[in-house]
Amino acid sequence: MRRPVPVARRGPGTRAVRDVPFLALMSTTALLSLCRPLLSSGLPLWLQYRTAAPVWLAPVTVVVSSRFIALYQVRVTRQGESLRGAVRSTRKAAAALGVCCMLFAAAAWPAHAPLASPVVLAGRAAHIPGELLCRRALRGAEGRGCGRASTTRRIGPIRVPRILWASWSPGIR
Repeated sequence: MRRPVPVARRGPGTRAVRDVPFLALMSTTALLSLCRPLLSSGLPLWLQYRTAAPVWLAPVTVVVSSRFIALYQVRVTRQGESLRGAVRSTRKAAAALGVCCMLFAAAAWPAHAPLASPVVLAGRAAHIPGELLCRRALRGAEGRGCGRASTTRRIGPIRVPRILWASWSPGIR
């Protein structure tokens, strides 16, 4: 029978795995960090196949989003230095990204581009604070001994289109 390794002999690399609040924060933040692939991979497909909005709206929203994030990222991430601040930011990011997803879904209802485009832009406006707050939460979590959720950033552009394609039934627009 194996005995547990004494605390004094445990390596520093296992500290994060034993910290349950940290694991909860990081798993939630990893899920929320799919917000960037949602915008870059999922939104163009959604606009093309499910809405009346023009597809060229997707790259415009990415450029506008990138500008806003470049302007406000440092200011916002400074506020997430602690774990408590990171948890608070994760909750706010989840709410903002939930509103964003609801607005993107609502963009499928209008049958005309002049009606669908403002709904997509409103969803994009909700996405920006969600992404900024998600980055703030990541910063607070990094202070606890873990790097960014780079795995999600690598897997996201592959998973988001697959999820979208799997959810669409053939022949239904």
